[in-house]
Amino acid sequence: MRNRIILFSFLISILVHAVIGWNAIHTLRKADKEMSNQNDQEMMNQTSLNIVNYYQDLESLASLLRSEQITNFSRLYLNMQADAVESQEGNKVNAFLDRLSLQNNWVDKIYILGKNNNQANFSKTIGESGWSTDELPSIDELEEYGLMDVLLRGDGIPAYHTRQELLHVLSHAQKSELEIPQLVKNVHLVNEIEDRMTIAVYDHDVIVLIVLPQNFMPSLTNDALTKSHVKLRLYNPDESVIWTSDSSSQSTPGTMVQSKLLLPYQHRLELYHDEANGADSWRNALEIASLLVISLFSSVLIAYFLSGYIFLPLRQVSQAIKNGNGKIFPFRPIRFKNPNRMLGKMSLQRKLFYYFVCTVMLPTVCMGLLVSYSTFQMHKQQLISFKELITEQLGVNVALNKQSLTNLSYQLMLQETDLRSYAVSLHPKMNDISYYIRYDSKGTTQFSSIYGNNPELFPIDPSILTNAFEQSEWISLSQDVFSQSTSSFINKMMENGQTKGYIELRIKPSGLVTESSLSRSVLLLLNENNQALFQSYPGDLMFRSSAAIGNLQQVDQLLHMEGEDYIRFAKPVADTGWTLLQFVSLKEIGNDSKMILIKHIYVPVSILILAFILSYALSRRLVKPLALLHQHMSLVGEGSFVLYEREQKDEIKELADNFNRMISEINHLMEDQINSKIREQELSSLRVKAELAMLQQQINPHFLYNTLESVKYRAKQNDVEGINNIIMSLAEMLRYAVRGGSQEVPLAEELKQINHYYTIQKIRMRDKLHMEWDIEEQALNVRVLKFILQPLVENAIEHGILQVHTGGRIAISASQDEQALVIEVKDNGVGMDEEELQELRASLEWDEQNSNRDGGVGLKNVYQRLQLFYQGEASMQIESAIMKGTLIRLRIPR
Repeated sequence: MRNRIILFSFLISILVHAVIGWNAIHTLRKADKEMSNQNDQEMMNQTSLNIVNYYQDLESLASLLRSEQITNFSRLYLNMQADAVESQEGNKVNAFLDRLSLQNNWVDKIYILGKNNNQANFSKTIGESGWSTDELPSIDELEEYGLMDVLLRGDGIPAYHTRQELLHVLSHAQKSELEIPQLVKNVHLVNEIEDRMTIAVYDHDVIVLIVLPQNFMPSLTNDALTKSHVKLRLYNPDESVIWTSDSSSQSTPGTMVQSKLLLPYQHRLELYHDEANGADSWRNALEIASLLVISLFSSVLIAYFLSGYIFLPLRQVSQAIKNGNGKIFPFRPIRFKNPNRMLGKMSLQRKLFYYFVCTVMLPTVCMGLLVSYSTFQMHKQQLISFKELITEQLGVNVALNKQSLTNLSYQLMLQETDLRSYAVSLHPKMNDISYYIRYDSKGTTQFSSIYGNNPELFPIDPSILTNAFEQSEWISLSQDVFSQSTSSFINKMMENGQTKGYIELRIKPSGLVTESSLSRSVLLLLNENNQALFQSYPGDLMFRSSAAIGNLQQVDQLLHMEGEDYIRFAKPVADTGWTLLQFVSLKEIGNDSKMILIKHIYVPVSILILAFILSYALSRRLVKPLALLHQHMSLVGEGSFVLYEREQKDEIKELADNFNRMISEINHLMEDQINSKIREQELSSLRVKAELAMLQQQINPHFLYNTLESVKYRAKQNDVEGINNIIMSLAEMLRYAVRGGSQEVPLAEELKQINHYYTIQKIRMRDKLHMEWDIEEQALNVRVLKFILQPLVENAIEHGILQVHTGGRIAISASQDEQALVIEVKDNGVGMDEEELQELRASLEWDEQNSNRDGGVGLKNVYQRLQLFYQGEASMQIESAIMKGTLIRLRIPR
């Protein structure tokens, strides 16, 4: 039986642990997938936004270069101009481009091509001071070789040219007598633009060609690609690959999960997951599985040792029976080893139930809490990593915005001096500035893009005039003319090394940092001097304090500010000297994680309830054989000797076989005794029958069974003193009952037997029964019939006191007057209504048909014996009321 319950608990534990583990892993992987999707979406949005902004900035540059100041150079006819004129005009174009301060990671080369060989051409590599006209084809030569249509395919929109495409066009071009020189020039241009992105504009027989860096995409993305196991690819409209973050452009990067068309450029950005994606999820799953295995092993050990304590008495009894060589009882009393007082007070079913609680439900609760906490921490760490990646992605966006705003400032300076073109107003970053102002070298306002007739509204910051910065300076947050907290960008207008003025751009908050839609945290952008250039909530100065900024060399740092905990992420913005900080409230992370935790708890709670039900059902099923054996033993106490049959071989089978042998032996003895009793009963007088009836009523099987049950229960509790008191009291009552001699005894002796009876019932009922005495000393010597009071007390207990929960009380009083002894037995039980009381009084008559009321047999016996012995001079009065108890008063003549 022990092995069977260990197996049951093991199977339930496996089921519960498997469900908890599956739920934890499923919930964690689902949350990881959702977070991965959010990260993918954020990366796709940020990268596509960066690409489109980059393209728009270049389009604005292309429109700017269409101005006559640039294109007039290529309209010069070389055969009509001296070389000095060409050099002079070329230097003007070169100086103009230098004043734009373009970066070579933004633009690689700029070409200006004329109509034919008699016109001037121009090429400039960004980052170099000089310019060149060598080896450049004219528009006519480009048309002759078919390259003109290729270059102008976008007409001001970025276009990507593969080497195969360009060589294919050249191979099908028409030949002429100038084939070799023309081919050399075209091949030279092909070599410059192959596998490159270009922007070409055509205006008045002049082409302006902007060539982008060959690998411009890394500046638009960040390290989050490698950290998140994500690959990006940018496709041309013809499905050729413009760029890929994968090292091998020919290999399949993984599973494509997102795709986005970059309108209006018809380029397509795709995001892939490589094979390493999901490794963290499997690592977390392995960690949870390890915890489950440890918990399962622990529950098995608990089951093994705890079952030994539970079944120790049964094993000892079974072993004693085996050592007794099949005897009905062992020769010696069984001494239980190492009894446990707490276990001894419990029924076997309760022990088994607690066993399943300790081996199944308790490990389940502990495991559920541990797994829930581990899942909470894993998800929390995932959220932290996700916030860190968002910070990195926003940092790239900041760097691009800074570069684009810088480009805008240079174009605005040219617009204010010698460039009279509307192209600057089309720059995409114009929407990201509130307004701009131009000052002269002394700081006097010369122009503002708003409120132009009120220049006094835009005084220059005095620190601009006193600070010795080289070319440009970013000013920290301050109030603008609209009372908004904005940062500003100051650029010097230089001429021949002298400062001729300043131009100031007031930047809208969205101009520097395009906030993530997935971030509900506080963002702070600091310059080289740790001054704030941007803050998502400018009014909260707490995040600009030195305590909040902390050590910028530390990527993430835990902070406690104004009663709330934050994690501060610090990421340097590439090529700027700036730092982007993100403050994430632990409450936000905790709330997101708690949602996962709540979802995770549903299944364990359901499983715990199921385990509780299974534990209760199994404990009842396992104890059922013992309950049946107990039922058969109870029937023996009531006089029904029925054998208990059990086929399954275990400890209970051994007890049942021994019980059956005992019943068979008792049946044999009873048959002999019954035959003898029949002969004796035929010779007995009516008075002897009445006395036997009285004795059977007093010492009845129910009383003996209840008393023995109390002995059994106390034996389980190892209450030796309680068992001794019960047995001593029972022995005294039996000795009193079978003692011969006169039927009358002093009242003191009768009361002594009532006290023995009360001792037994007190132990049985614990604190539910209390006895009160009020006996006159002179009445103790009055002689009364034996066992005249015990039935009255038993009736008060069985039909009065047991029906109430607590505070049962029986009061016995005895007094005498001139003629009789008056004895009263009063209880505070449930009592009777008038109809029940009349029925009980009627049952006291001799007619047997009136003795069918419960409890009437004992009272009737007392009443009839009083009438017979005292020849009608004794009386019995019964008074009762519902919930007010019952009073029985005896008057016995002296």
